[in-house]
Amino acid sequence: MEIKKNEITGIVAEVIAVICYVGAGFMATVAIMG
Repeated sequence: MEIKKNEITGIVAEVIAVICYVGAGFMATVAIMG
């Protein structure tokens, strides 16, 4: 079985992007609710 590095890199990038997006939204909510 051969694992494609590009696929793994893409998945990792997507996960990081989602975490950053959710984290930013959470921080914004906390700042607004204050």
